[in-house]
Amino acid sequence: MLDSSVHVESWQKHKRFLRAKINQKNFAAFVAETNHELVGFIHGEILFSEGARIGIIQNVYVKEPYRSRKVGKALVRALLSWFKQKRVERIQSFVRARNKKAFAFWKKLGFQVRGYQIESSWKTLIK
Repeated sequence: MLDSSVHVESWQKHKRFLRAKINQKNFAAFVAETNHELVGFIHGEILFSEGARIGIIQNVYVKEPYRSRKVGKALVRALLSWFKQKRVERIQSFVRARNKKAFAFWKKLGFQVRGYQIESSWKTLIK
């Protein structure tokens, strides 16, 4: 999940990413609006791994005043419905370890921690 401190530069990169992906058949995006105001979005895509269709939830974002008001849940349901239509077998998402609210959100929706993603910058790798 994105946090509410999305910087303008990263938002501009995100918009470019969405424009490049939006017409691909294995990609979907949904938005939540109220009174013509964008209050949240979700997007994901289908990848193929070991012969299985995997639905990847790439980003979910809900503006702060609309959190805990079932907007995120509605967005997830919309994407899950699309995954189901596409015969996806498993669904995955990635959550930063420090984002406790996101863990609680996904757990409440029935998701379980299955593993850990590790990462590093080139600066910290053993040389």
